[in-house]
Amino acid sequence: MDVGKIDELVAILGASRSSELLVRKGQNSVHIVRGAKAKKPVVAAPMQRAETPATAAAMDDIAHIRSSKVGIFHSAESAPEPGDSVHLGQPLGVIESMKIHNEILSEVSGVILEMFVENGSPVEYGQELYRIRKS
Repeated sequence: MDVGKIDELVAILGASRSSELLVRKGQNSVHIVRGAKAKKPVVAAPMQRAETPATAAAMDDIAHIRSSKVGIFHSAESAPEPGDSVHLGQPLGVIESMKIHNEILSEVSGVILEMFVENGSPVEYGQELYRIRKS
């Protein structure tokens, strides 16, 4: 990401009422916080990974359920845990944002491999919540 794009993001944040902005594109991300004390910048190089056809096929079998909002994650009443089976459209939880509850539904049928958030924890836009092996 070039410096001109970062300047544009700073201007967008300055014109908004938000206190921070997080933008992710591929393996790169920029996190801008209004009024934060300057820290030494951390620049991470994009991860390079050699993929064999078998690795690429295995990755196609994995679904990543991500947050569609910034807010507080609340697990569903019968929240699935790693190892549990889920079906397409099954409620996984809700994200509470500005007193509105946005339901998170399973996008695939399969088995929960990992859960990345706890009940009541804050989540960012695009943050991975669940990883599911498709069936």
